[in-house]
Amino acid sequence: MHLNVFQANFSVKYESLKDNYWIKQGIRVSDTQKRSLYAFTKNSNDPKATVPHIKYCKILRKVIKEAKKQHCSILTAKSNYKITTVGNILKKETGTSTR
Repeated sequence: MHLNVFQANFSVKYESLKDNYWIKQGIRVSDTQKRSLYAFTKNSNDPKATVPHIKYCKILRKVIKEAKKQHCSILTAKSNYKITTVGNILKKETGTSTR
């Protein structure tokens, strides 16, 4: 629920972050598999060849969102200053910084 409200109110900038501790080995392997599926569909003339790539991307997107959500939950649970931690997470996700 919080993720839907967040996405509705803040625009997320997708850029490579140096502190992406939420990316685990399984996500890295899945991303490699997604790239190989993309290369296969790019070289294929069959329109049905894109279906596995699209399904895999949907599943991987859900896995990544859940991994980020769990990482943010762990950060806020361990924090002594929860409001500050949530503010810092928002700043990282939206790509904004303080003045």
